[in-house]
Amino acid sequence: MTPKLQLIKSARDNSYYEAGLLRRRIQEFLQIKKRACRPATLKTYSSVLDQYAGFAGDNDWPPIWQDILAWLDHLEASGLTQATIHTYWVQLRTFLNFLEKMPLCDCPGSTCKDSA
Repeated sequence: MTPKLQLIKSARDNSYYEAGLLRRRIQEFLQIKKRACRPATLKTYSSVLDQYAGFAGDNDWPPIWQDILAWLDHLEASGLTQATIHTYWVQLRTFLNFLEKMPLCDCPGSTCKDSA
């Protein structure tokens, strides 16, 4: 029985723990959206946010407006239409609104307060 247990342990998906903070937040967002969105909408969120994380970097945390504007400029320079860029912005803005509602600390049960 030990070989089966070892096989199960090795097949475990550790991508959440290996990803940078931005990618982990995206995965959390997609898990929550999975309950409320159609598969096509979820696929769009996933694609757009993956493109943003690929541009900004997995560990780009927190997202700042300069990086977001640079990404939108990059999309325009790559030849996407204004309608497509607007759609991407709406998807990213939904994710950013989600982040605003998240606790400041990653610690489970944390009672951290904003130091400002």
